[in-house]
Amino acid sequence: MSGTPYEEVEFMLFNAVGQLVKRDVSDFGSGSLVRSFDYGYLPAAIYTLRIQAGASARYVKVAVQR
Repeated sequence: MSGTPYEEVEFMLFNAVGQLVKRDVSDFGSGSLVRSFDYGYLPAAIYTLRIQAGASARYVKVAVQR
């Protein structure tokens, strides 16, 4: 991820019914970020990952398969 530097980026993972499954915050002060996640503990399903930096947010579908 790259773009306008912010102090932090928030990652929120939601299940299909909108419940928060995981939340993480990373430093984005440099304007560039490479981040990986371990979803090995999650059951197979479709999830929504919300990535928020400042006032902007992006939503990404995540499929966990077994």
